[in-house]
Amino acid sequence: KEYNRVPLGQVFSNSEAYVVNDSLALCPIGIQGELLLGGDGISKGYLKRPALTAEKFIANPFAEAKSSRLYKTGDLVVRKSNGDVEFLGRTDDQVKIRGYRVELKEIGMAIAASGMVAQCEVLFRKDARGVKTIVAYILPKENYQEGAIRTYLETRLPEYMFPGVFISLAEMPLTANGKIDRKLLPDPASIGKSKEYIASRNEIEQTLVEIWQSLLNVEKVGVTDNFFELG
Repeated sequence: KEYNRVPLGQVFSNSEAYVVNDSLALCPIGIQGELLLGGDGISKGYLKRPALTAEKFIANPFAEAKSSRLYKTGDLVVRKSNGDVEFLGRTDDQVKIRGYRVELKEIGMAIAASGMVAQCEVLFRKDARGVKTIVAYILPKENYQEGAIRTYLETRLPEYMFPGVFISLAEMPLTANGKIDRKLLPDPASIGKSKEYIASRNEIEQTLVEIWQSLLNVEKVGVTDNFFELG
């Protein structure tokens, strides 16, 4: 049998699996959600980490369940009509921006497809203005230009998925097993402002700036700032 994605498989004896949304409601077949697991193979929790145990091991909310507790795997999956569960990604690789659920890896794949970068990592972090935005960490090739890659992305991503900040690095920080160490990626706030701040120049602009600062909970909004990038 051919698969576009390799399935995780099906539930085996003395175990149970649920695919749920953010409200822990069951997802219909074909709709993606987080995978919850229960049954004999589930551990009692994390060693000496009670807070994480309470977060990840929850009371089973479903009637006629086999187990009293379920483990929140953090895996984003979809259940197929034949019972197979297919892995799509991790829930911690997703963020919600203006009501849209965004897969950060999808943005990274679009950037990588440009042919202008050797490596890329995309995170959701605060920029120099204290605004949460999509940050693209780039290991550039010789033909890399930020303007060119922004133009490239306009044809491949909706505007709400555009990175607000691009940071070029000489090398990517790596963990001992060769994966990108996200904790060592530089803080966008330490890089400097992503664009020049231009203050309001008249009463109308000042009123508009105050409205957007209040609505978006941003300390300082310039008159040339992009409101989509601000959130």
